[in-house]
Amino acid sequence: MKRTNKEIKLNLTELFDISYGSTNKYNPKVIYISCKTWVEPKEEIEFDNVIGNIFTKFKKELLNRILQSDIFNRKFISNFEIKSSSLQKNKKNFFNFEIYLKQKDKVYFLNELENNVETLFKPLINNLISDFHNNSLFLTKGKH
Repeated sequence: MKRTNKEIKLNLTELFDISYGSTNKYNPKVIYISCKTWVEPKEEIEFDNVIGNIFTKFKKELLNRILQSDIFNRKFISNFEIKSSSLQKNKKNFFNFEIYLKQKDKVYFLNELENNVETLFKPLINNLISDFHNNSLFLTKGKH
């Protein structure tokens, strides 16, 4: 059986491991963007509210950027994983998220999408990093 999945690394920031890919490299109608990092709070805050607000803002910004895109459908799936109940000051916690996007009419191959994915996500990732930092939540690529 042939493997049909393919993933391409993106270098948008030093604070996240970011890649995008598809489970069907021959017809990548749906692509995913995967981001992984570590979060370290520098203050005790109401983590549930703060993180919820950050994710809501991120999803609104993503929708606005997708609406301007000629490539991706406006409907997307997002999955943010961070255990806010285990967040403690000066303790790192793993944080990752995936976004699933469906291509509109024409289906482009993954290597043809790289510039579009970078253009779409670079400002979003930069804003996400700023929102975390503005709430005393600092990001690092590794646990140590």
